[in-house]
Amino acid sequence: MAAAGSGKAYAPEFYYDTYNPVWQNRHRVYSYSLQWTQMNPDAVDRIVAYRLGIRQAGQQRWWEQEIKINGNIQKGELITYNLTELIKPEAYEVRLTPLTKFGEGDSTIRVIKYSAPVNPHLREFHCGFEDGNICLFTQDDTDNFDWTKQSTATRNTKYTPNTGPNADRSGSKEGFYMYIETSRPRLEGEKARLLSPVFSIAPKNPYGPTNTAYCFSFFYHMYGQHI
Repeated sequence: MAAAGSGKAYAPEFYYDTYNPVWQNRHRVYSYSLQWTQMNPDAVDRIVAYRLGIRQAGQQRWWEQEIKINGNIQKGELITYNLTELIKPEAYEVRLTPLTKFGEGDSTIRVIKYSAPVNPHLREFHCGFEDGNICLFTQDDTDNFDWTKQSTATRNTKYTPNTGPNADRSGSKEGFYMYIETSRPRLEGEKARLLSPVFSIAPKNPYGPTNTAYCFSFFYHMYGQHI
């Protein structure tokens, strides 16, 4: 008789709201932040790794590697892995297979495509707060309190009602954003500060004009009786 939880793992489910691509870092290559959740992770033995297969669209050969998983995967947990050194403007087929100590689970396959920026001379960084490391932002240790990562679907009911957005900037109630509560117990003058990653801008762009302008933009939402 088989032990409970020793069945084949269910297929992972890819998350499709990531920008295409999330990072364009050099003239000939791009990277992509692959994201997925695991269907019914508690129904079988613990998933210890994923086998990642990737091949250029139209090619026969898969390149494979293992992605180790530490600890238990929670239901709905968003798992992120960065694919690097992808060649512009090629599309790629990605195959993801969960592995338990009993063997392989069901695979899922998707295609990721390169989309050129509006200005091909710009190096762009796109990121959403679905990313497990909140887009490389960090909490300031010297402020009074922290920003909280949440979505409309996971919103804590202890927060003041009728504040905060009804969805993320794409209109999704499952999409994440960074939030601060400005009512009690907050006091006037208190600060919560997120520090952005440092963007290294070369003084001369070898692939475009030497006087290229750079722009940092983000979406924000302010709502409440006293805003």
